[in-house]
Amino acid sequence: MNPLDIINYAGLTFEDFLKKRVFPAIMLSLFLSALTFFIFHDKGILVIVPFFILILGFFAAPLYLFILYEKKRVEIDSTIHLFITYIGAIASLGIPRGKLFEEASKKEEYGEITNIIKRIYYLARCWGLGFAKSCRKISRFVPSRVFSEFLDRFSAALDFGEPLDVFLWEEQKAVMDSYEVEYKKSLRWLEVLQDIYTSLLISFAFVVVCAILLPFVIEYSMLDLLAIAFFFLLLVDFILLLFVKSFIVGHKISHNLKIKCKERLRLEKVFRALIPLVVLLAIILIGLNFFSLDMSLTLAITPLLLVGIVAKLEENAILSRDNEFPAFIRSLGGAMSARGGSIIGTLESLRAHDFGVLNEHIEALYRRLKLGTNKSEAWEYFSGETGSHMIYEFSCIFIDVLNLGGDVLKASEIISNNFTRILDLRKLRLQMVSGLRGIFYGSVIAVAGTVFIGLESAHILYKTFLEMVSSLGSEEITSMVANIVSIPKLADIPTVESAIFIILLIHAAFTAILIKMLDGGNKYAAFLDFVIMTWLIFLTKIVIEVGSSYIFGSVSTMTSL
Repeated sequence: MNPLDIINYAGLTFEDFLKKRVFPAIMLSLFLSALTFFIFHDKGILVIVPFFILILGFFAAPLYLFILYEKKRVEIDSTIHLFITYIGAIASLGIPRGKLFEEASKKEEYGEITNIIKRIYYLARCWGLGFAKSCRKISRFVPSRVFSEFLDRFSAALDFGEPLDVFLWEEQKAVMDSYEVEYKKSLRWLEVLQDIYTSLLISFAFVVVCAILLPFVIEYSMLDLLAIAFFFLLLVDFILLLFVKSFIVGHKISHNLKIKCKERLRLEKVFRALIPLVVLLAIILIGLNFFSLDMSLTLAITPLLLVGIVAKLEENAILSRDNEFPAFIRSLGGAMSARGGSIIGTLESLRAHDFGVLNEHIEALYRRLKLGTNKSEAWEYFSGETGSHMIYEFSCIFIDVLNLGGDVLKASEIISNNFTRILDLRKLRLQMVSGLRGIFYGSVIAVAGTVFIGLESAHILYKTFLEMVSSLGSEEITSMVANIVSIPKLADIPTVESAIFIILLIHAAFTAILIKMLDGGNKYAAFLDFVIMTWLIFLTKIVIEVGSSYIFGSVSTMTSL
């Protein structure tokens, strides 16, 4: 797709794109560049910041187009499995093509796919192009290869008059196969992400070590140089988050419904109870100055580990329920088709079967329906109390078929088969993210080690230069040495140490969020990774300080002997 097509697909004309995207980005970059130049023009190396902002502003517009295209593609690929399951299930009603597109255009939860279906429906109904021609025309502008190819095949089937239920039944495997290929291709970006992450962290470590040691050679403030390093790391973290959003197919384990599972309710109680404790602990430890800043911060955030553990337990409970759902929905559809009765009678007979962790939720669903609760509302409670996003989405499809009077046997088979395939892909994803988590932990330790070794080296150099200058005696020689070697202020070292720890702490928070974005898990579970990485950074610092003191202390003793 060429840039002009992407602009049109975004709902903009080329003139609007220039006025609303390109011109504002350039003007904003010029303003910020001038402002930062005024601030940093006498700050030495910091003068590069305004030029960097200016370059970024000129590249913002084409970068926006690229990110927009990839974001739309990822959004479509993230919901294509739900869409194909939905239209395959409701096609069992034997409804005409117009009704099929009308129903599909109402499913706002499918995001960009729904917008595309609305365009097809509009062209077919309001412009009289017909559904076959509209599908073919729109398919050329669809960012997703899987959905574009499906629309091409769909238009051909509509042209030849193939029955919709037959075509969409056969398309289930074709689309899910294509989806699986794209999903696995997307997961390969995790390997690229791993390389990018490692390379950028090595670069960051190099920049920080330079920021620590350069003041001994040229007269620069360590804190000014660390500000550049912090800006660099912050930019890297934002780029990585944007990379994940733009290139890796999304996945969610838990839903965001108002009706919550018991594990989520417990998690929210724990979170609400611990946040004031963490804040109070931080104020007491930092305010009373019992420990160093890094130790105070580490101890203060440690209670958040409990939040992460409870969130992880919720994730595991949801994963267990997801594993039981395909068998339940297949049994429900088969029993309803065989008995020809109502869903209440079918659920009553299914209560005798063991569906593991879903048993209590099936029992609650049966009781609500028997008490006369609205069918859709009862199923919404069922989905909400499981906590699963997938169960919610696929249950909605089943209820739509049930309400419209479709073939529940065929619908349950489609739902069960596609649900099982998604579970297999999820297992692969979680396995890859688990390996990536270990690499992230190792990288954090390596970077923390490199940076704190550099800081210890700076401390030793400072003491060495100070002793050397004080032992010279002659003021002329002392002045000459001072002109050659720049000695940072002693006060800078503890301040720099605290600044580095806070920078690494912020990076650990970004990394924890990145991990949860990758595995699709509960965002509260990021606290588990965050606290673990914080302790790894702190312990690395302690080990290096103790090791440095022991090694150089021993050398000093041997020298004096």
